[in-house]
Amino acid sequence: MQTSRFADIELPPGGLGLFVEAALASRRGEEELAVDLLRRAVAADDNLIVAYRMMGELLLARGDATEAVEAFTVLVERDPDTARAYVLLGDSLSVLGRYSAALNRYLTALQLEPDNLGANLGAGTSLVALDRADEATTYLSTAVNLDPRSAAAWRQTAMAMLAVGQLEQASQAIDRLLELTENDNPRRPEDLLLAADVAGARFDARVAEDLLAQVRRLRPNDAEPVRRLVLLHLRLVSRGFDCDRGRDFLQRC
Repeated sequence: MQTSRFADIELPPGGLGLFVEAALASRRGEEELAVDLLRRAVAADDNLIVAYRMMGELLLARGDATEAVEAFTVLVERDPDTARAYVLLGDSLSVLGRYSAALNRYLTALQLEPDNLGANLGAGTSLVALDRADEATTYLSTAVNLDPRSAAAWRQTAMAMLAVGQLEQASQAIDRLLELTENDNPRRPEDLLLAADVAGARFDARVAEDLLAQVRRLRPNDAEPVRRLVLLHLRLVSRGFDCDRGRDFLQRC
């Protein structure tokens, strides 16, 4: 038996003991040490599923998506009947922009667990990223039904509905997203930009301009809200709308 460096307790030998030490290190905020201990744990016992999962989660949380993919790939090989393993691998692949590969993992997870929130959200998100928004809506609808308070699910729903021209549904999704995130300080500029896009598509110039002005205040050096306002202004002018207010805003920018 080995003694933990974090507590006066005896640990089991080999990989399991190293896994326990890693869990203790992670709880203390020593993530680098935890990952090192987990690498040693799986080297000692390559069938230690919990170690692969924890290592992948720690790596993904700190932005090491490539290494996380490696850990989660082993995880699904060792634990092929658990939906969560495929969702974690899909999430890591998505971070790397490998949306087709991620989609395949989410679909596998759904075969194992059709009501898995992460798999439905991941599949919908991947399809939106692949410009297949018409296919994404079914998965995203399931996701918001499974968790009506998931901001991520409503965000992706709004994007998908906007992409397929379902503006009323997009507007409803945006309203729900902004309601769920109203206490965020500061608000995500990306959400405000998305809301402005939906308002602009509905030719609601005043709402779109107000949202873009909010982004401008959050990111005073960001040209994106100005670019989008120019596009909105041109679109409205082409439809015969009066855009004096938009011109005033552009001048202030």
